[in-house]
Amino acid sequence: FGYPGAAGGGAIFGNASVVNCILWNNIPNEYSGEYGVVPDITYSDVKFGMPGTGNMSADPLFLDAAAGNLELSPESPCVDVGSGVNFPEVDLLGISRLQCLGVDMGAYECAGPCDVPRWAPIPGLFNTGVDDLGNAIAEDAVDPHWELVASADPAWDGPEVYKSSIHGDGWMSNGYVSAWITPRYPNAVVAKGTYQYRITFDLTGRDPETAGISGRFCVDSALTDIVLNGVSVEHAAGGWRVYTNFTLPQGSPCVDGINTLVFVVDNSDGSASGFRAEVAGSALRIAADEGEGEGEPVHPADLDADWRIVINEAIAYLAGWQQGNNPQEHAIRSAYLWQNGERYFYDGAETPPLCWIPAP
Repeated sequence: FGYPGAAGGGAIFGNASVVNCILWNNIPNEYSGEYGVVPDITYSDVKFGMPGTGNMSADPLFLDAAAGNLELSPESPCVDVGSGVNFPEVDLLGISRLQCLGVDMGAYECAGPCDVPRWAPIPGLFNTGVDDLGNAIAEDAVDPHWELVASADPAWDGPEVYKSSIHGDGWMSNGYVSAWITPRYPNAVVAKGTYQYRITFDLTGRDPETAGISGRFCVDSALTDIVLNGVSVEHAAGGWRVYTNFTLPQGSPCVDGINTLVFVVDNSDGSASGFRAEVAGSALRIAADEGEGEGEPVHPADLDADWRIVINEAIAYLAGWQQGNNPQEHAIRSAYLWQNGERYFYDGAETPPLCWIPAP
């Protein structure tokens, strides 16, 4: 946390295998992928995201990071969501792992209380230019999460947006966790005017009044607005050579269920235009109707603990089984729950994994 690396990889530089860790607020970034060497990171909380089984990007809610106390608060989204394979028996303070329902991410195991509502990542928020698991999509491919909802170019009017293989002059290079998207491919030259890029996310199972979203973006030529559910929020104009950070205040103006976030881009001169963003958010989890009360264990594939296993969670858990990190019977059950409607509940009369039952 907060380590000032000289050039890149404030937390991790070079080849490493990282499990159950928190990489947050390091300078200039969390890890370096230079020289073609990318660390293998899984079951970790990484600011601005990282491809890998079990990874997420959500404020870890340290007890007092400013004072150097990096223990987890009981409400932290990092509690109970680490890998349960080959973990150390005690944390840095000598506290036994586990303390609650699962292994925690980070150097310190939260000693409880264990039955409090916890923060969880907001499902549906993705960086530009990645697939459901956070891996980079192919050059000139359609982005599966972002869409163009307004275009000044009648020849390229969306809704598809592309990871164009030919960039504008001076654009920051694409990375491992995000890439530029544009209205056209293989080059990014479009008509002068306004372009709107939208992503849709779901707050079902989250308290919308607690939802907060933050990240960083690059844009060519300039960002003229950020619109959340039709409401304009404060922002900076940004540029194409460096990232510009943004934060949407907690609760503004989110709603239960489906939400939309739109970035409005101005192409001032009819040259290359594009947009790139790394976006994440979290909200306080609320009990779903299928749950049977606080403190009941969700399936370990259910990383955001919303009593719903979606396709990317099932795939991630199955991948973990193939890598030897997750038990086979739990992996099969995760796929079964996804295939039978996603939502499920807990039956205390059964033993794992049969205790997780598809919702009627």
